Amino acid sequence: MDNQKLFFKRLGFIVGGGVVLYWALNNLGPIFDFLGVVIGFIFPFILGGFIAFLLNIPMRFIERNLTKLVRAIRKKEPKKEKSMVIRLVSLVLAIVLILALLIGAAFIVAPQIGETVSSLSAEIPGFMRECQKFFQEVSKSLPGYLSFLENIQIDWNNVGKQITGFLSSFGTQAVSSSISAATAVFSGIGTFFMSFIFALYILLGKESLARQVKIVLRSFLPKKAYKKFFDITALIDSVFSGFFSGQCLEALILGSLCFIGMSIFRFPYAAMISVLIAVLSFIPIIGAFTGCFVGAFFILIQNPIQAIWFVVYFLVLQQIEGNFIYPRVVGGSIGLPAMWVLAAVTLGGSIFGIAGMILFIPLTSVVYALIKQTVKKRVKRQKLERLKAEEEKAKAKQKIAHEKNVPVKTVKETSGQAEKAVFHEDKKAEPKTRPAPAKKSKPAEKPINRKELNIDIDLDSEEYIKREDKK
Repeated sequence: MDNQKLFFKRLGFIVGGGVVLYWALNNLGPIFDFLGVVIGFIFPFILGGFIAFLLNIPMRFIERNLTKLVRAIRKKEPKKEKSMVIRLVSLVLAIVLILALLIGAAFIVAPQIGETVSSLSAEIPGFMRECQKFFQEVSKSLPGYLSFLENIQIDWNNVGKQITGFLSSFGTQAVSSSISAATAVFSGIGTFFMSFIFALYILLGKESLARQVKIVLRSFLPKKAYKKFFDITALIDSVFSGFFSGQCLEALILGSLCFIGMSIFRFPYAAMISVLIAVLSFIPIIGAFTGCFVGAFFILIQNPIQAIWFVVYFLVLQQIEGNFIYPRVVGGSIGLPAMWVLAAVTLGGSIFGIAGMILFIPLTSVVYALIKQTVKKRVKRQKLERLKAEEEKAKAKQKIAHEKNVPVKTVKETSGQAEKAVFHEDKKAEPKTRPAPAKKSKPAEKPINRKELNIDIDLDSEEYIKREDKK
């Protein structure tokens, strides 16, 4: 009967799932529209959570060291009020640190960009003359091609009308595009401001928020699922924090080495190209090479020979960084083989662009670690089952061998044992009667404590979490 109920239950799930899947495949457009609306509503909160996660990396480091300093000075743990002051100071210092890095990079890059533009405007005419000379020399060796070009007749009036029409339509599109771009910029600023405020609330009250989440999940999830959920979240936090902190440190090291080498070899635009390579190195695999090619193009306008030597220097630096720096700074926190890094970058870039390239590496690392843990558990279980089966086989063989090799008692031994039994039987006393074992009385059932059933759960108290964890 139970099997029949289970069968019909599974059949109902399969039929219901098939109906839902059929409906979803026939209504993909409305479903995606609805998902777009939902994502639009919750996007500021998602962005706020991401900002809070990034700010928490330096804030946690600063807060830990400030707490150690206060503990060393006062010789005791800081009180709750002092801890909140330390938290606030750490948050402010983390924001100031990030803003200082961004503003410093802008102050380095902005003047260099101005110099680069002015230098390019001065160098481009000469570069164009060199290109013209090159094409003239090539054209001298191709007289048939020149005669073919001379026979081509072009209606310049028609070309002028087409250019005029294109410019007029382009002007109209430019105005509408400018208005929509300005609207998008103001909307983006508002969204970022809301997300930033939400991130501040998360960081200032993250312990209270964590307790509330624990209480809610414990009330809905079984104990095993509850523990598994927090194991996964701890793994995600560890991998993503290690990846972003290591990536920032690796970008700083790469940019510094690039600037030092370019200054030693007297390459032009050293500061701008170094900052560009450091920023683009956040994009895995292709980012630093993109910065190298952009920098080589800037140097090429001024000095083609130096551009070649710059590419050679960057390739050597990239080998040093890839083989010695990156594995020690970032590799330990990621733990991904190179093949899976490439797969993560390709998949993430095809779905979400540059952001996908960056985020899919730690995400793939988390999935890889979870699969690895599951495989290890299954392999361990299979080994235990195999060892148990081998032990049972060995015991069965020993039992069979023992039964076959039982020694047969001789007649002399049996007669001697019989005489001993008769001799002892005469001397036997009446056996002592043992008192019957007292029946264990069942402990009286404790009355139900009605107060425990009417607990008013305080979502900000640690007592409930500690009591439930002990259970």
